Amino acid sequence: MQVQSQPGVIDLVFATADSASIQERVDALALFTSFKSDQQYDVHLTNNIPVVAAANSDFLARTFLKGKYPFTLQVTTVQNPVNFLRIERPFTFIFDQIRVFDNTTGQQLGFIRRNITFCSRKLTVFDADETTVLYTLYSGCCDIFTFHIEYGEGEGKTRVGDIKKVWAGLGKALLDADKFCVNFPPNCPPNHKAILFAATFLLDVVYFSRRKNDRRSNLF
Repeated sequence: MQVQSQPGVIDLVFATADSASIQERVDALALFTSFKSDQQYDVHLTNNIPVVAAANSDFLARTFLKGKYPFTLQVTTVQNPVNFLRIERPFTFIFDQIRVFDNTTGQQLGFIRRNITFCSRKLTVFDADETTVLYTLYSGCCDIFTFHIEYGEGEGKTRVGDIKKVWAGLGKALLDADKFCVNFPPNCPPNHKAILFAATFLLDVVYFSRRKNDRRSNLF
């Protein structure tokens, strides 16, 4: 199947979407061994545009670097396939991060970096120049499955959306296939939605997949 390249797809996919549901596919290799395959996801948007996401990484890096392994994740429309979004995660010792690109133009859309905090979890969402803060993602120690999308700074900061790890059903839970829901901020431009959508995959690898693979909590 040939995947096309076409400008303007990010606007088409995200402009009318209020939320996105992201379901990780079952990893058959991980069910029976201590190894794992590249992660794949099915995405359902409220505007009913079907999308899939697939990661590409090195087997040895996944095996030995665990939750720190670098990857590139491609997001593609299902109908008339267009590979429109690219998410790159480099190897870092401390500050886990990803960069988000419009894959049809090569233009960087945003940058997300994990902050070092205690008794909470926080990530900062930057625009393309990596200096202007767009949002922060915050999760307190009492609700480890919800990351609030916050806008503004200091006393003027408000919660405008969230990213949640949700119940995917008993079968998926037993098979370690996580499910997430992203509720986008009201009047959020499509490129911001694409960046927040991309943040979900970093959250999955850093906070949830790592915990599954290492058999230990990673709350901080």
